[in-house]
Amino acid sequence: MSTILDEIMTALRQPDIMILGVYGSTSNARKDEVVKRITRRVERDGVFDVIVMATVMEKNMGSSRRSKSPDVRRIQEELGNKLGLQLQDKTTLKERASCLFDGIKMKAKILIILDDVRGGINLAEIGIPFGNDHNGCKILLVAKNQEVLSNQMNAPQKIISVSRS
Repeated sequence: MSTILDEIMTALRQPDIMILGVYGSTSNARKDEVVKRITRRVERDGVFDVIVMATVMEKNMGSSRRSKSPDVRRIQEELGNKLGLQLQDKTTLKERASCLFDGIKMKAKILIILDDVRGGINLAEIGIPFGNDHNGCKILLVAKNQEVLSNQMNAPQKIISVSRS
């Protein structure tokens, strides 16, 4: 697993990689462990000033609430709370996205981890700056399979499998 961690850390340090996708079909436990280790290592090495994480798809949803589309409001809330932003004062998704966007831009070097990506998400709709919007913002997308990362997202600039040993 240390080879995988080293590969992810190298990618996160490269200035030209803004979006990194990590996938693995083995088990959620392995992906979760990789995300925990990356978070600890990034904190230890001081690669980013701030690390925030949100789960894209809610876990343990009842079958009546199961949906393929992410709850943008909940993702905004998770990220905003971790950044100390008061998003509950904002009523529309657009207002919340603008507030989150501005809050993220205030951080010089920030890593945003979006876990359990199962389909396409619109980073701008959530309020996550990327690319030229904020060169200090890196996004780590965590998914079960490569297809989600390569076909349904704005193609990440690097995709790494955690399934190999």
